[in-house]
Amino acid sequence: MFDYIDVFKLEAKFFLKDFRKKHQKEVDLTAKYFSGKSDLSLMQAQHIIAKEYGFNSWDDLISAENGIWPER
Repeated sequence: MFDYIDVFKLEAKFFLKDFRKKHQKEVDLTAKYFSGKSDLSLMQAQHIIAKEYGFNSWDDLISAENGIWPER
């Protein structure tokens, strides 16, 4: 069984893969957080995923416990 963080890790990896394939959704979201980026690291992809879920950082997302999520 997956921990919830494993789902986010996979999402970040797929996001990065799709960004590198130049999928428009991922390119647009990257521009929202990292203007002018033509390449992206996994850490930056994780940051984007965390921000899209309402967290300030990937570390904040990882630290979330007991179903406490920020308001969107």
